[in-house]
Amino acid sequence: YYHSFGMTENYIIFIEQPLKLDVLKMATAYFKGVNWASCLTWCPNDKTYIHIINRKTNKALPTKFYTDALVVYHHANAYEEDNHVVFDIIAYEDNSLYKMFYLENMTSPDSIFEAQGKSSSLPLCKRFAIPVEHDKNTDLGTNIVRLQDTKAYALKEDDEHVYCKPEVLFEGIELPRINYD
Repeated sequence: YYHSFGMTENYIIFIEQPLKLDVLKMATAYFKGVNWASCLTWCPNDKTYIHIINRKTNKALPTKFYTDALVVYHHANAYEEDNHVVFDIIAYEDNSLYKMFYLENMTSPDSIFEAQGKSSSLPLCKRFAIPVEHDKNTDLGTNIVRLQDTKAYALKEDDEHVYCKPEVLFEGIELPRINYD
């Protein structure tokens, strides 16, 4: 499921999250009287893949970047710095936010709706720093992020895979605004 994407001057960022759309279920949802959100399946044991596409070549970076399972609705910011793609997303630990907005939940008494909202995972603004290139001779398990102003890191697992751990910038806000003034 893709709700949004990030973009810098040279790259497009897609987050392949483990929130999967069942196309067959979606195709028959109307006839069965089910809503489209019930056609999404949360796979918490799967990885979340980060695809960085070069806008000039239309090709993905050859390294496979990934992180832990999360649900992303909105990209908040993206830029390039010192040969890294840095981006901020609003992420959730699961898909409980969707369930909160089912009509049956939204028409429930306020106290029940509020309780369900409190049991949903909080939105977290997470910053990732993805090195566009890295030394192939870097030791396995080494952080290949070279930026000094972030706690995000990317651990080289082998020549093709890098595990990315984001920095949490803040929590509790779904649609932040970047003040460029």
